[in-house]
Amino acid sequence: MLSVLVSPVDSCRLRSGFSTEDLIEGQPSSSLLVYYSGILGFSSDGANFLAKRYTPYLSGLVYIQRLLFLEHALPYRAYPFLGIHRRTRLQQHEQLDEVRQKYMLTGSPSALEELQSLRHFGRVMAREDPPSFLLRWSDDGQTIFYEDAFSLTMQDFCRLPKHFLNKARQLCDELMFDLHPVIDLAKTKDDMANTETGFSFVSMPRIGLPMPIQCFQ
Repeated sequence: MLSVLVSPVDSCRLRSGFSTEDLIEGQPSSSLLVYYSGILGFSSDGANFLAKRYTPYLSGLVYIQRLLFLEHALPYRAYPFLGIHRRTRLQQHEQLDEVRQKYMLTGSPSALEELQSLRHFGRVMAREDPPSFLLRWSDDGQTIFYEDAFSLTMQDFCRLPKHFLNKARQLCDELMFDLHPVIDLAKTKDDMANTETGFSFVSMPRIGLPMPIQCFQ
């Protein structure tokens, strides 16, 4: 596999070029960034294209593009190799609005606008996509199957609450170091007027906490 080392200068110039690339005859597909985004929704074998798999990638690209345009309009530091100076302290709104109107508004001839439009369209189309997985039931309606790798009977399903309760009890025993104190929650009240350094309500005699619990205060 051929690897190419790209310097930070070339990388920054490349990202800036992708974001501000002019469209040929107003066609969004002429943008390299939009052209590249078209492959992101395909499955690993290239056989299927699902909108719900495509839109998350578009959201990521849109977010990054907005950050790049913000830095392009109001640079946090200077980029001498790109001829960009650090942002001034005055008229920042005007500088941002100039970039916004040119690249970020709906209908502007930019890759960002096309990515946003594709994302909105993809969200609508995703409603018609098939489900991510399909389940099937046995003829007697007592067993559910997921492909050939997993099955669950209704009898086992009814045991799930007991299983989770047992797991919660085990975790509680581990956290409490197998201590099972009897605590009257009605007597568990803090003394908000006590400002003494190191005071803790667990040491108050009227609460009645055992000594091992008080050692953790």
